[in-house]
Amino acid sequence: MAPVPPNLPPDHAADFFPTVFDEEQKLIAASRHQRGVPREDLDPRQDLVGLAFSGGGIRSATFNLGVLQALAKLKILHYVDYLSTVSGGGYIGGWLAAMIHRLPGGMSEVEEGLDPDKVKEHGLTQKAIAYLRTYSNYLTPKVSLLSADTWSMLTIWSRNTLLNLVTLVAGIAAVTLLGRLLGLGSIAVTKGTAPFCRALGVVFFGISAVTLALALRGWGPMQKRRDDKWVQGLVILPAFLGAILLTFAVSAEPLEQWWWWGLVLSLLFLGLQWLADFWKWFLRINEGKHAKFWGWVLQLGVAPVSGFVTAWLFLAISCVVHQCDKWPAAKWLVFTLGPPAVLAAVTLGIVVNVGLMGRDLPDSTREWLGRLGAWGMIYGAAWLAFFGLAFAGPLGLKVGWNAIEAWARTTVTAAWVISTIGGLLAAKSSKTGGEQGGGILNLVALAGPAVFMLGFVSLIGLGIHELTAVRTPVSTTTVATCTGTAKLAPAGSITVTLDCPGGAKKAEVSPADRYWGEMNKQVWSSWARNHEHGPHGVGWYQGLSELLLLAAAITVVMSWRVDINEFSLHYFYKNRLVRCYLGASRKPRGNPPNPLEDERDPNPFTGFDPHDDFPLNLLGDRRFSGPFPILNATLNVSSGRNLAWQERKGASFIFTPVYCGYDAGRDVSGGENVSGTAASRSSRLGGLDEGAKPRTGYLRTDLVAKTRPKEEKPADAPGPKSEGIRLGTTVAISGAAANPNQGYHTSTAVAFLMTVFNARLGWWLGNPARPDTASHSGPQFGLAYTVAELFGTTDADSAYINLSDGGHFDNMGLYELVRRKCRYIIVCDAEQDEDLAFGGLATAIRMCRTDFGAEIDIHLDQIARQPDNKPESFSGCHYAVGKIAYKDAPQGRLVYLKASLTGDEPADVLGYHKKVPVFPHESTADQWFDESQFESYRALGCHIADMALGHGRPGLPSTTKRRFFGDLTGCPEPKKPAAGKA
Repeated sequence: MAPVPPNLPPDHAADFFPTVFDEEQKLIAASRHQRGVPREDLDPRQDLVGLAFSGGGIRSATFNLGVLQALAKLKILHYVDYLSTVSGGGYIGGWLAAMIHRLPGGMSEVEEGLDPDKVKEHGLTQKAIAYLRTYSNYLTPKVSLLSADTWSMLTIWSRNTLLNLVTLVAGIAAVTLLGRLLGLGSIAVTKGTAPFCRALGVVFFGISAVTLALALRGWGPMQKRRDDKWVQGLVILPAFLGAILLTFAVSAEPLEQWWWWGLVLSLLFLGLQWLADFWKWFLRINEGKHAKFWGWVLQLGVAPVSGFVTAWLFLAISCVVHQCDKWPAAKWLVFTLGPPAVLAAVTLGIVVNVGLMGRDLPDSTREWLGRLGAWGMIYGAAWLAFFGLAFAGPLGLKVGWNAIEAWARTTVTAAWVISTIGGLLAAKSSKTGGEQGGGILNLVALAGPAVFMLGFVSLIGLGIHELTAVRTPVSTTTVATCTGTAKLAPAGSITVTLDCPGGAKKAEVSPADRYWGEMNKQVWSSWARNHEHGPHGVGWYQGLSELLLLAAAITVVMSWRVDINEFSLHYFYKNRLVRCYLGASRKPRGNPPNPLEDERDPNPFTGFDPHDDFPLNLLGDRRFSGPFPILNATLNVSSGRNLAWQERKGASFIFTPVYCGYDAGRDVSGGENVSGTAASRSSRLGGLDEGAKPRTGYLRTDLVAKTRPKEEKPADAPGPKSEGIRLGTTVAISGAAANPNQGYHTSTAVAFLMTVFNARLGWWLGNPARPDTASHSGPQFGLAYTVAELFGTTDADSAYINLSDGGHFDNMGLYELVRRKCRYIIVCDAEQDEDLAFGGLATAIRMCRTDFGAEIDIHLDQIARQPDNKPESFSGCHYAVGKIAYKDAPQGRLVYLKASLTGDEPADVLGYHKKVPVFPHESTADQWFDESQFESYRALGCHIADMALGHGRPGLPSTTKRRFFGDLTGCPEPKKPAAGKA
């Protein structure tokens, strides 16, 4: 047994993959005995057989139902050791597992009942198939505009979206209000308080310099904590706070004594150099009796030059600031541009310092400082983008709205709404597992979210402005005896007419001056009150500090009470999957009910029965005779540290009856190989931190999602004990195609849009590699994880990890079977692939080679359409047979079944194709199957599996597995026409 990872306590139930695999083999050995596998094949270390069902929603589930029937007919199904499923394949995989678990005859009874040639009128298996056909429209079984099923979907989505929007809008409003408070604070800073701001700013810059120097020196605990988060918190953040305070001081009082700033900054640079041991670095390179002298000369010379260059840059910023004093927008422009500009000035000072140090500064230190500068630029750009949009966005909306005609306003509004809806639909329709959308869809998915983000934040800023603005008439003349009237022009400008003793005077006030004037008249510490403003009527003004506290309170309370998992669309989706696919394996309630039978007793109002679902770990019982299930999901690592996976943005996460978790491979911090074998100490450390943690996390299934945060019970506490995550939950997570973070499809703009509109089917689960949260079903306070979803910044290091559709990583289900070195693998591919480009298979093959060194050789030419590759054209073959060359295991065999048409299908299937030419690749977004759709896909799956595995070949009962799979070949080459014939 492999050792427990060093970052976990001995009693924690997570382990390396070899231990996981050992446990699986024990169960497979017991299962083979239960399935009636011949005695010579009972050893699970020999000739493992894997069956993989691809993603594709109900299309894949129904197609693979037909495959299961063909395997049962050919008596092959009971030889399958592993059933690896993804997304829609998991629907039917869960159905099969539940049938085997619940029927007393187990696998033998299910295999007998699935055989399409032995239909029993009263057999539960055939009734279960009929049940699936009845619930093929599983999301809204009763299709009607006035159906309660249809309206339930709308009301559940609306409720959850509204609650999530309240949290998001309140959070963005709180940040915007904080910006306004800080901006008004900068206006409130006077010449009397400017020195205090300057002094405090120097203190923060000093803190940043000290932590930077100690990090460069590698002193004490800072040697091991020099990662991105540590540097941001202790170096960048203090420097940015110092930049804000210095901006306040400069906006209140010009920087005249620049020489004083030069001296202060020179001392800071000198302290930085001394604490970081720059002098010793000089001595390591330069030798000789005068080296110490010249080292001190260099240090004492470089620091003043760097300090005074930075001071001159501060002086230039001050001059620019006070050139624009009279413009109403000047204060807000300074607040928006000032902190990034000050931080850039300090960065340039460091650049000068590095340049003057020259070759005496180690290259590794220059690299470290370069990355530090990058984070400074990121913080500055984020500040500039957000506050620029929050302050100027409302002005753009107001001026633009008043400047255009009514018809144009309607057109612009409609365009914004349409682009938003189009972007949302395009994002949700991003195909899984390598299925690529069209160029227009991709364009809409990219442009729509960006347009929405601009409008969304600007509208929130405009709402805050309208709530808090102090509206007073702006006049170019102040005469005590004058009375005035005002008229608003269509473009938003105000014409003020003053009746004075000397005659009437008129003045034009631009919308921009009026807007900035309203912002400047806000008093940041005032209490809420109403104001009368003469001829302009009544305007009301709410104190910003109170509104900020209210928005912050709403954000905190809603993030606490509105659970990030339970108020997504996950439960809507999961409940209906469970009712359809797991409820099918239960007998309907008799009249009278039989208490000794497991009869389905749904709620008469909702139609749901909570007992349809059951804990996944029950399938780990040694009496379970079915294939060992692997439900594949994707661990989203959009901001993960594994640089090689920047394209993937995800890792394989598995749910099985014994262990759930992931092996995210080796990254820059060291850890495990994806194969699960421990890396050597030297390669694991990679020359970096000695305390690097392995990137692996497996947890016993009975402990997964066992508790909620702070609700753990001692072992002897009374009450029912949780048995861990349930099968229905894992099936739904594996099929969570619509999710803000979605593996290699992840886009920040799309993630923002999908989070706002609650298009979230995924799940936040306690990280199995973190003992403090491993058993938790989700975070108690979800604000940080909502932000991570919003901006697509999920990773594998956080306390809770984001899981979504397995197709966002591997849509075939092949990856985990190759990890286990299965000798024979049958892959059933029913993903949406109207061009027959085989993208999902290609992705899986590439990752298997990269991660496991397994070479898969398979030729797919005959499956491609002939001859013009149009959707209505036929393929030359349904399947292909390939070889798997493992690095340290016998050669494997891959049988690939593709949802395709060759012209030899049953008449009703070809008839449906004539009616729907894109069949069998209708959109995955279509989860509302009717009877003809269901039967066409089921019959096609049965036909293809029968042609590939049984057509003219002996079945497994009459031969060995090795002989059976060894005899399998691809389709025969098509005969070439004779010379001179067409």
